[in-house]
Amino acid sequence: MSPRHARHTPRHARLDGSPARLRPRSTPRPASTPKHPGAASVANVNVARASSIMAAGTILSRALGFVRTALLIALIGTVGANDAFQVANNLPNTIYNLLASSILSAILVPQIVRALHRGNDEEFINRLLTLFTVTLAGLTLVCSLAAPLFVYLYASQMDVRWLSLAIAFAFWSLPQIFFYGLYSLWGQLLNAKGSFGPYMWSPVVNNLVAIAGLGIFAWVLGTDADWARDPGVWTAGPIALLAGTSTLGIIVQAVILLVPLYRTGFRLRFVWGVRGHGLREVSTVAAWAFAGLAVSQLAFLFVSNIAGAANGYAIRSGEVVATMAAHNTAFQVFMIPQSTIVTSVTTALFTSMSALVTTGKIEQLREQFVRNQEGLAVVTNFCAAALVAAAIPVMQVVMPSSSRAEAGTFALILALFGVSTPLFGIWGLLQRLYLAFNDAKTLFYLQIPMSITQVLFVVVAWVCLPPTWWVPVASLGEGLLYGVGAGIGLVWLKKKLHAPVTLPVLAALWQTTLAAAVAGAAGWGILHLVGPFAPEGAGVVATLLGAGWRIVVTGVITLVIYLAILVLLRNRGLRILAAPLARKLDRKRA
Repeated sequence: MSPRHARHTPRHARLDGSPARLRPRSTPRPASTPKHPGAASVANVNVARASSIMAAGTILSRALGFVRTALLIALIGTVGANDAFQVANNLPNTIYNLLASSILSAILVPQIVRALHRGNDEEFINRLLTLFTVTLAGLTLVCSLAAPLFVYLYASQMDVRWLSLAIAFAFWSLPQIFFYGLYSLWGQLLNAKGSFGPYMWSPVVNNLVAIAGLGIFAWVLGTDADWARDPGVWTAGPIALLAGTSTLGIIVQAVILLVPLYRTGFRLRFVWGVRGHGLREVSTVAAWAFAGLAVSQLAFLFVSNIAGAANGYAIRSGEVVATMAAHNTAFQVFMIPQSTIVTSVTTALFTSMSALVTTGKIEQLREQFVRNQEGLAVVTNFCAAALVAAAIPVMQVVMPSSSRAEAGTFALILALFGVSTPLFGIWGLLQRLYLAFNDAKTLFYLQIPMSITQVLFVVVAWVCLPPTWWVPVASLGEGLLYGVGAGIGLVWLKKKLHAPVTLPVLAALWQTTLAAAVAGAAGWGILHLVGPFAPEGAGVVATLLGAGWRIVVTGVITLVIYLAILVLLRNRGLRILAAPLARKLDRKRA
């Protein structure tokens, strides 16, 4: 996800001209003017502008997500009830990603883009939407009935009392699968039609609903009960209020997309039947995509269960140990640069990459991929340095009511995740490029060594290390696996792009990695000279202020040193990012 290329995006960063009508990929012809207006909207995507719109929505959503997380921790603690809620509330997203998103990524988005190029989009797309929605409804019903099975599968080692609460939460949470699907389905359709903002802004409403739910929970039920450590206080009412409002937020997040979808002129209709529409090939793609996700989820089972075992140890020993709550909270922070930068750019680029593949413009596609990877490396490596250097005050902002020991434990997980930020960026764009080629088979083969990497980290932690290190080491492996996939995937990409791209990407990566290591170490050192923790026992406001200025100071020092090193190295990615600003300044001088 290359960072914002500002408004004046260079040619390689968008599709120029109008695409040719759909034809066999092996015989590309010069582009012709599309007959259907939807095709033009796909072709003329300004990646930088679309990415900026999505990033703005994501930043606000993440900020509200922090408020939500802080309120949740203040209400139900970090171990015990929070672990039970995290296991249940993660299940819908996990199951949706495993069983449904493979179909969405491998079939729907490329097929929608091709339908827009052909000019016969509305009926065909409605057929796809009907099939997906009906299948999703059946999947949601089956999974909701199997809630106990899924909880045991992902948290069998959790303390038995909290395991029972997790099952109760799961019955309320699993219906989210259907609405996650509708959100992705309608959002990807909006993206394909050139409307990128609503997809990333609707989670803002979700977080507002969830925050309101937590406020109602505290107002109606109070904070006197020991919600964090006493499973007996969790009767039907509190369970329904906490998990029910969380599910309501997902429902609103999906349904609100109907408004911008209606404004595009598209009309949702129930149209059954896709036979004879050429989906046999893409159904094979979906099968490979599902297989790859199945392998990745098998590996995540190891992470989830070792986190559950850490929960059992923490309950028995009373020690501060990283559990599922620590893993998920740190991962939420780690995903800020991923979702605001990587996901925003790759989502916008996916549409244009699919159209480039359709029109056979492989050379332009290769140039776009390399230059966006170079720009992306500049931003993601700085984010890695900042996350590692300022992990402690960042976690104190997220959980200002928690102790230093708890914040430090969560910060360690964040720092270990943060190391992998640039690897996630490379993998994110690489994965979308393979899917633009309808090649989920290669992604499946890439997922095997990635998952083996994850499992090895978990097994080594379980066998060789004390419980305090189980989740930290598992989290480190969860981040580094992206490097395994990216390294192999870049080499294999040569066949598709008709030229190697590994060396240009690695050339950009080594410079930014060196700069990040030096700048991050300097920021970390300054922070620890002044003291990494805000004063303890001074109240939530004092903690927020103390942690806030530490984040600012550490971030500024890290950024200045990072940029200075890149300037000395004459980094090409930095020049790509600076070019639009330089052109704008030149115009003002003129």
